[in-house]
Amino acid sequence: MSTDLVELKDIRKKNLGDLVSLYEYNYILINKLAPDIQSQQGGRVSRVSQQLDLYMSVLNTSKYTTTIKLTYFFREEYNIKHIPDIRIKIYHDARLAEVLLLDDSGVNYDVPFNEKIFCSLFVKKWKINSFLNKWLHYCLKQGHQFCIENKI
Repeated sequence: MSTDLVELKDIRKKNLGDLVSLYEYNYILINKLAPDIQSQQGGRVSRVSQQLDLYMSVLNTSKYTTTIKLTYFFREEYNIKHIPDIRIKIYHDARLAEVLLLDDSGVNYDVPFNEKIFCSLFVKKWKINSFLNKWLHYCLKQGHQFCIENKI
């Protein structure tokens, strides 16, 4: 059996409560990465010696939510690639963080509930939010952190 099928079978054992728990854990990690996220505006850069610079842009803020973009910049001959390019909505009142958009693929994961597409959407949300969780762990392990002082 291929690893993709095993992974899909494992994801299908998950439920909405598991996904919400993942959102909660991502919220905790984002708050470690950017402790004052609610008061931040514009762009920030986190620089760690011998590591890629990590960029965060605050795209939208309100009383209860903040939407951010996290990425690395990779310079190519005539352009800059943002990889991964991930947009995250942070719900401060509920203490949750979920991926809205990954890699500017144009796929928006913030869609109204529709029972017919729930299973495939659930699997996608589980995968991209699991990716965010692993990436946040990696960034924190490297020593990244966004503070007011590291404004772009």
